[in-house]
Amino acid sequence: MCLGSIPNNFSGYAYILKYASGKTCCQMLTIDCRDVEGIMHELAVHVAEHMGAVPAIKIREFVVSPFDDDDTLDSALATDVIRKYLESIGESRNFAILADGDRVNIHSINGKTITQNTSSKLDMFSCPHCGFVTSYEVEYNAHKRIHYL
Repeated sequence: MCLGSIPNNFSGYAYILKYASGKTCCQMLTIDCRDVEGIMHELAVHVAEHMGAVPAIKIREFVVSPFDDDDTLDSALATDVIRKYLESIGESRNFAILADGDRVNIHSINGKTITQNTSSKLDMFSCPHCGFVTSYEVEYNAHKRIHYL
C-alpha cells in the first residue's frame, strides 16, 4: 500500500508516490510530443503496448502509467521504444529523444515537425475503456459492447 501523498501545491500529472521505506510504488512518465503531434496517438498506443502501461492523452503530450501500482516504468526503455517507432516510420534522423527523470521529450533536430494533416484526417474511433483504436465504426461498436457483457 502506498503511504505517500500528493502535496497541496501539486500542479502536474507526473508524480511519484513512495512507500514509507522510500521505494517507488507508482510512477508515471510524461512524453512531450510538441514536435510530433501528428503521430502522437499512434505513438502513445505503441509505447503503452511495449511497456505494459496505460496511456492518457493530453493536448501536446501523453502520460503512461503502469497497470499495477507496485510496478515502475523505465524512462530509458521509453526512449528506446520511441526511437524504434521513429525508425520504423523513417523519422529517426530528424528527432532527438531526451529523458529527464519522469519526463521524456521528443525534439526536432533540424526544425522539422510532424503535424496533423487536416485535409486528409481520418475518422478514428477510440474506446474510452481500454484505448482500443480503429478507423471502422462497426468494429468499434462491436468492441465497445464487450465491456458491457
